[in-house]
Amino acid sequence: RKVQVKDPENNPNQGFALVFSDVIRTRRRDLGMSQRELARRLDVTPASVSYFESGQRVPSVTTFIKIKNILEWSTRDCLKVIGSLNECKE
Repeated sequence: RKVQVKDPENNPNQGFALVFSDVIRTRRRDLGMSQRELARRLDVTPASVSYFESGQRVPSVTTFIKIKNILEWSTRDCLKVIGSLNECKE
């Protein structure tokens, strides 16, 4: 299943944490992975994964890269999300 990124034009206040939370949750579920399994592979607590998925916290750059790789999120799709957020700020 393709990850659907929310349209920033419809919600210009949408931040990276909220977009990223949708991606993490969708990709993890699509891969049949539990929060506990993702946490184990990231070497973080399951609570941290929950915070990332709820948009309450943003992972460090190192953890972000691990998440991207574990959840098989392409660099191209990652850059699309970041680019769409930058367009909101202009």
